[in-house]
Amino acid sequence: MPPSIHFIQQDSTDAVIIFVHGFGGDATGTWAQFPRLIADDKGLDGWDVACLGYSSRLKIDFAKIWSADPELSTLSLQLSSILKLPPFQEYKAITLVAHSMGGLIVQRAILDDPGICQRVTNIFLFGTPSGGLVKAGLGKWLKRQARDMFHGGVFITKLRSDWQERFSQENGGHLPFTMTVAAGDTDEFVPSNSSLGPFADEQAYPVVNLAVVAGNHLEIVKPEAEGDPSFQLVRSILKGEAGITPQWNSARVAVELSDFQQTINQLQKVNGLDPKALVDLALALESKGQSNQALAVLEVNNSNHTDAMGVLAGRLKRRWLLQRVQDDGNRAIDLYSQSLELSINDEEWDQAYYHAINIAFMSLLFYDNNEKSSELASLAIQYCEKAGIYERHEKWRQATLGEAYLLLNQNEQALEHYANSLQLEGSQGPTPREQGSMYTQAMRIAEYFVDDQVGEQLAKLFLGEQKGEIDG
Repeated sequence: MPPSIHFIQQDSTDAVIIFVHGFGGDATGTWAQFPRLIADDKGLDGWDVACLGYSSRLKIDFAKIWSADPELSTLSLQLSSILKLPPFQEYKAITLVAHSMGGLIVQRAILDDPGICQRVTNIFLFGTPSGGLVKAGLGKWLKRQARDMFHGGVFITKLRSDWQERFSQENGGHLPFTMTVAAGDTDEFVPSNSSLGPFADEQAYPVVNLAVVAGNHLEIVKPEAEGDPSFQLVRSILKGEAGITPQWNSARVAVELSDFQQTINQLQKVNGLDPKALVDLALALESKGQSNQALAVLEVNNSNHTDAMGVLAGRLKRRWLLQRVQDDGNRAIDLYSQSLELSINDEEWDQAYYHAINIAFMSLLFYDNNEKSSELASLAIQYCEKAGIYERHEKWRQATLGEAYLLLNQNEQALEHYANSLQLEGSQGPTPREQGSMYTQAMRIAEYFVDDQVGEQLAKLFLGEQKGEIDG
């Protein structure tokens, strides 16, 4: 499929902002309102806005479908060629905003065509696996382009080597453009050590802006309003404003890059931390072996003790899924288990099924213990029944039942309950982020059982008729 170009705004011949999507995305769907917010901002008058599309499809059929989407080296050459042809050849200033795999294409194009650097003034990378992807599970969904994204593979290894040789200050190089690299705080597809890590060496890349913004892998490039952090990040950098991120952003980055003492030093001094910052501080304390202090931080600011423990367990679970550190998995299960016992004693059944289903999930993926997982899944179903229908929690009760039956290999019942959750409307229904969380965990279970059929059914249920396709 030939590349596609979609202009949101075109009335300048000097400066253009080009959006480059990632795997499975397209020129417009990946970004939602992002390009329009940029085009409509009076503070960014003078920039044209365009979205570039190329061939890239994601089919959730773990081992069967390998189609001929172009390799990343081909796509990078295509990008550099496009920038030399109408309508882009006359622009004097180019900003590239890239998502996920699109950021790899941008980096390779910059390296292979030094002439681009004379016109590129800004690069933004959102959720880009610059260090590659370690987990093979994601690669089962991808094709040629997946091979290029594997950590330790030829493409990633050469990309990082060439980038360091060309742009590392330690090697006498420098970045001729402003570079901003952002990770999503709940991104379960690209770990922060891959998105932020390659640029975290302040000696090598002292001028790279590192940021953590709210959202999962897809949400970070779908701002809905001017106040959304991803939009504000781009806007502020382009306008040259100071204070582009909240006071504790550097601490968020430190958490993601495991500089936990730095986070503790920064956040313990700040009063009135928001909930995300409190969890970051608790996670940093937990990682430094200060478990009691970590729980104390959450308990002081959260009257529900088991909920606070669950939040911390959830962060540790996510980190284990991304980085596979055994201590994280053990500690997450320990916290969930403590919380489950407290919830049962207090007859807080909505908390009980939440903790039980997470232990069931971790029993399967962490311990590889299907029997234990099934036992906990059955208990989660019992607790869901005890909890009964409560509108505020019904979306999670139904999703828990869906996951429990999925763990029990009762797929028809699982799909029925997931559908019940998704069909809830208005404020009672799951948000896009919550749907993403449900879907991601369900797909990990389907992947564990190597169940292509239920994977396709889940994709169709959660993603609609374009089954198996995800903006990337």
